[in-house]
Amino acid sequence: MAPEHVNLTKDDLSPYSKFVHTALKGDVNYKDTKLTATFNTRRKYVIHGLNLQTYLRLGMRLLKIHRVIAFQQSDFLTTYLFNIYFFLQYINILLFFQGI
Repeated sequence: MAPEHVNLTKDDLSPYSKFVHTALKGDVNYKDTKLTATFNTRRKYVIHGLNLQTYLRLGMRLLKIHRVIAFQQSDFLTTYLFNIYFFLQYINILLFFQGI
C-alpha cells in the first residue's frame, strides 16, 4: 500500500529483467534503490496523517506510533500567483491592442 524505498538485488528481479540485465551489462551485480509499494512491514515510517487514516481504512494494521510531527501550512504563494495571472492578462491586452 504505502510506498517505501527498497534496495533491490538481482534476486528481486523478474526472470525477464534478469535476462535483459545479463544481456546488456553482463554478469555484473545488480544493486539499485527503487520506490515501491509493497506490503512489507514498515519500521519508523514517516507518513502524513490523512494518508495514515486512508491506509487504516483500507486495512493496514498499525502496531506502534514511533513519533508524531506537526507543521503549519499557509497559502503564501497565492498573492504571487494572482500577480502573475493579472500581469499575463495585462500583457495579452497590450498585445491585442498593438495588433501583434
